[in-house]
Amino acid sequence: MGARPHAPGNVIARVGVPAMKPITLAGISHRRCSRRSDEADRLRVGKRPPHHFGGYSVSPLLLIGEKCGLATRLIAASAIAAALFAAPTTGAEPSDSVWQRVFGAWLDGRYCHTAYGGGTDDARPVFADLDGDGDLDILMGDWGGWLTYYENIGNAQEPIWAPPVAPYAGIDVGNFSSPALADLDADGDLDLVLGEKEGALFFFKNIGDARRAVWASPVANYAGVQVSGWSAPVFGDLDSDGDADLLVGSVNGRLLFIERVGTSATPVWAAPVADYGGVDVGAFSLPTLADLDGDGDLDLMVGNHPATLTYYQNVGTPTAPVWSQPILNYNQIDLGFCAFPGLADIDADGDLDLFVGESQGALTYYKNIGNRTTPMWAPEISNYDAMDVGYMTMPVLADLDSDGDLDLLLGEWESGVTFYRNVGSAREPAWAAPIRSWVGAQVGSGAAPALGDLDGDGDLDLIVGETTGTLVFYRNNGTPRSPAWAAPVFHYASIAVLTGSRPALADLDGDGDLDLFVGDDYGTITHFENIGSPSTATWAAPVTSFASIDVGYYSAPAFGDVDRDGDLDLLVGDSEGLITYYENTGTARSAAWAPPVRGFAGVNVGWAAAPFLGDLDGDGDLDLGVGERDGGISVYRNLASRTAARQTWQLYR
Repeated sequence: MGARPHAPGNVIARVGVPAMKPITLAGISHRRCSRRSDEADRLRVGKRPPHHFGGYSVSPLLLIGEKCGLATRLIAASAIAAALFAAPTTGAEPSDSVWQRVFGAWLDGRYCHTAYGGGTDDARPVFADLDGDGDLDILMGDWGGWLTYYENIGNAQEPIWAPPVAPYAGIDVGNFSSPALADLDADGDLDLVLGEKEGALFFFKNIGDARRAVWASPVANYAGVQVSGWSAPVFGDLDSDGDADLLVGSVNGRLLFIERVGTSATPVWAAPVADYGGVDVGAFSLPTLADLDGDGDLDLMVGNHPATLTYYQNVGTPTAPVWSQPILNYNQIDLGFCAFPGLADIDADGDLDLFVGESQGALTYYKNIGNRTTPMWAPEISNYDAMDVGYMTMPVLADLDSDGDLDLLLGEWESGVTFYRNVGSAREPAWAAPIRSWVGAQVGSGAAPALGDLDGDGDLDLIVGETTGTLVFYRNNGTPRSPAWAAPVFHYASIAVLTGSRPALADLDGDGDLDLFVGDDYGTITHFENIGSPSTATWAAPVTSFASIDVGYYSAPAFGDVDRDGDLDLLVGDSEGLITYYENTGTARSAAWAPPVRGFAGVNVGWAAAPFLGDLDGDGDLDLGVGERDGGISVYRNLASRTAARQTWQLYR
């Protein structure tokens, strides 16, 4: 694993747009800690997550959605929206651009309503009916310490997930939030307990009701639990006395058991029992309980590091569990660093389906095609809730198979470059299953791809930036329809920036060949003019601090004709999750840059914005996408070419 990106010096996050009132409130501070707090080279910038209005994420469009039950009341509020999303600017955005946040897309043969919802990190799912409508919703823990909420606005048989709400209810426990839900006070609604990195538990009493949760201020050190780190709670009645007992996983791979001995309305917890059941999965025990064999007692499934599952069948009774010999590597599941299992009857067919979150943030779904006594798991559906490739996504769009539509490459921190082929159309993309490490040889950490024809043979070649600040070049020896990558050329052309190279290719001087622009961790852009030809790139001496651009830290450039005047404009993402727009007021042969507009399109992805441009709906203008720290992407449709009557925010396609 490579070192995490580093921003030199002390960085103070820019004061952002005021967050809207969440659905529920909790009295815990919005701390933002590093993904790996023991790695000092982490990008140390405060995270501001996307803003949400009553559960639906909104950009500065013409309408604000305020959710009420399953209905959406739309309030005409263009002036309010402009004030809420205002960011310091010294220039102006294109006057006819209206950006519409899009969430849904076809993904691996199914329509995923939250495909463009952004990523998560260390996804820890729990399933429960949190709004009292008779179907299961999802509450997802995250390395960042907050929760993500997916409301099911479909039904029990066919879930449809509303856009994610993060951070849900303002809750933040620092690092590694691991949620568990149970009615701990017998008042008919679900209460919340959260594990966290330091090994304690936080208790949030639900002072609302079964239809609308309202969380009281947290109670720390709940039930006297303190494990060695990474506490992962789960509730289950393990002695069949009618109340929920508590199991807690930890970094040491074992389990802690706390029996509930109080009344149903007033929990009293017995002294914790360490090394429960002799369970030891090595490291990072992540338990879940459910009756997997239909015999009326609870069985145990435990995720671990390195991302496998261990199954313990209860061969005892509901009052006195006896755990069988473990079935290791259950169902041959292996998803990377850590596996976070969750069991739920997501299709209301009477048996339990399996979901596994993993450290890179993806959620994988295994449908139970057996029955309630003998589970059989269908082939996995990866990226169940979103396109999520891991960490620090760097996207680029291009037609890589010459079929007339745009395909997608996603660079990522640890897994190189992932390829999503568009098997749909230019008007409606449909993404095939992702192909990891698509170009073969692994580049270093922080892969940042850029595509362009650098040898004049009519197909696209590939340049990949990495954390060292150097570039890797892959010549395409195939065809426009079928790329075939030559052996990588490391330290390409001896080009290097300080750290964190993020390249972009564009013909900015109108001479028919591609010039090279490289962002870096220090917020600037270095320009390498191509003084060769379209068939033989030759790079001039670097021009540092191109156009005097400095976005603070983590510059990620993307070029495109945003204002449709025939020349290339520039978008630059930054460490705070914002995008700065530089309008080209010159010509296609001689660029001149207007004053920058920071906070372009109202986009704020929290950390590490990486913009990309392409016409994803076939209407002739450029749409906007943004990669982000947690491994997912956000997409904003450009409504500039549509009539005013159609310029409305649509939740789905």
